[in-house]
Amino acid sequence: MPKKGVQSLICCVCGDKAIAFNFGVQSCESCKAFFRRNAFRDHTFSCYFDNKCEVDVIRRRFCRKCRLRKCFEVGMNTAYIFSDEQKNKRKAIVEENRRKSKVNNELNAIHSSNTSSQTQSDSSLNDTNNIEESYDEDFPMIPIANQITTYDKNLNQIEMNRLAELLNATQKIRDPVSKVTSEATVYPEVRQTFAIKGEQEIKRFALMCRHLSAFTGICDEDKISLLKAGCVEIVPMRSLIAYNNERQYWAIVLDSNNTTIITLESLKKCNQNVYEINKNFFTKFGGEWDFDSIILDLLTAVALFTPDRPNIIHKNVVKLQQQMYIHLLRRYLRLKYSDT
Repeated sequence: MPKKGVQSLICCVCGDKAIAFNFGVQSCESCKAFFRRNAFRDHTFSCYFDNKCEVDVIRRRFCRKCRLRKCFEVGMNTAYIFSDEQKNKRKAIVEENRRKSKVNNELNAIHSSNTSSQTQSDSSLNDTNNIEESYDEDFPMIPIANQITTYDKNLNQIEMNRLAELLNATQKIRDPVSKVTSEATVYPEVRQTFAIKGEQEIKRFALMCRHLSAFTGICDEDKISLLKAGCVEIVPMRSLIAYNNERQYWAIVLDSNNTTIITLESLKKCNQNVYEINKNFFTKFGGEWDFDSIILDLLTAVALFTPDRPNIIHKNVVKLQQQMYIHLLRRYLRLKYSDT
C-alpha cells in the first residue's frame, strides 16, 4: 500500500506507468514516442468507431486517431517538440560541452600533477579551469622533449605529450636542407617564387594541423574556419625562418635540390608598398623570436587556435586550446630566460 501523500506515476494518456513529464504531460515511454512521431499527422488518421475509442494500455494501439486526440486532450503540446534545426543546435551544444569537458579534464590533470611535484613554488593554481588567471603563478618550466632535459623531474606526462605532439606536427612544415641554385631579382621571378612557396606552405600547414589532436577534436566547420584564416597569418610568420635578418634576404627552399634567394631590396623595385610592409614586419620581428624554432612552433599553435576567427561555432573550445598553448609558451620562455 503506497504511503499517504505519495502518488504513483501514471500516464495521463493510457494509464500505463509513466516515466516523466513529456511534452508538458506525465506520460509513459510508448505515448511519448507516439506523440513525437504523430503530433503533426492528425489529418492522416481515421477512426472507424465515431471517434469514441477507449484508450488504455491494452487498446492504445488500436486507433491512432483517438490516441492522438487523447494526447491533446490531456495537455500534450507540440511546442515542446524540437524541429530539426533545434535538434542540431542542441546536439552542437552537447558536443561543445563534451569538448570543453575534455580540455578541462586535461587542465585539471596538469594542475594536479604540478601541485604534487612542485616544492619551491611561491603560490599554486587555485583554478586551472581558467588558465588565463594562472599565468603569473610560479610554476616549474616546460622543457621540450629530447631537446631540453634540465627540468625533466618537474614535468608531467600530459605537458610532455602536448609539446612532443606539436614538435612532431611542425616537422611537416619544415624545409629540407637544400643548396642555393638561383636568385630572383625581377618582379615576375619574385612573384612566381613567392606564389609557388605560398602554395606549398598552405598545403603543408593543413597537413600539420591534422597531426594535432586539439585540431582534430573540433567540428569540421571550425576546422575550415581556422585553416582559412590561420594560413593568412601563419605562413608569413613562419617565413621568419627563411629570412636572414642581418643580410636582409630570404632563402626560399622550393625542393630538396633548389633554393632561391630573394633580397628585401628587390621588393623595392617590384612594389614599394609590398617592400614597406615586409621591411617593417621583418625589422620589428626578425630578431624577436630569438631564432628559436620552438618559440615559433608555439606561436604557430597560438595563432592557429584564435577564437575570434570568422564563422567559429565553438569559440570557447577553440579558446581553451589556445590558452593551453599560451600557457606552454609562457612556461618555455621562463625556462629559457630564467638565468638571463
